[in-house]
Amino acid sequence: MEIEDNIQWHPAFCSAMELELRENKKDLQYIREYNLSKMPLKIDFLIIKKKPKVIIQNEIGDFFLGNNIFEYKSPGDDVNAGTFYKVLSYACLYKAETEGTENIFDADTTLSIVREEKPRKLLKQLEEKYTINKKGDGIYRISGMIFPMQIP
Repeated sequence: MEIEDNIQWHPAFCSAMELELRENKKDLQYIREYNLSKMPLKIDFLIIKKKPKVIIQNEIGDFFLGNNIFEYKSPGDDVNAGTFYKVLSYACLYKAETEGTENIFDADTTLSIVREEKPRKLLKQLEEKYTINKKGDGIYRISGMIFPMQIP
């Protein structure tokens, strides 16, 4: 193993940024490492892979692309902006770890957040920026994002 393989670049980068922004030192807080979760990252979602050119004859499944990520929220669990960002991050992490990531707009992935009740507040927030269409009873499709999303 060469010495270059053991170089820790992140501490040097952080120090360089602190030096670059030294004039505002008192206005900034640097967090060199940040745990995104209390436990190691483990995503509890369902992935349904669909074969190309297959058309699903179902109000939920007619939306499917090649990879379809589902997040199920139990009754009583809140579905809010945090849930939205978490599910979006799942898709990004999943896509980053699969082949064919060279084309950012060819995601071939859909997202579904499944919940017992309609998340009114979240839908209201999302419709400020994205297009929301009611597909059927309790099925809402959100378009305009890198990954199409539905809340059935």
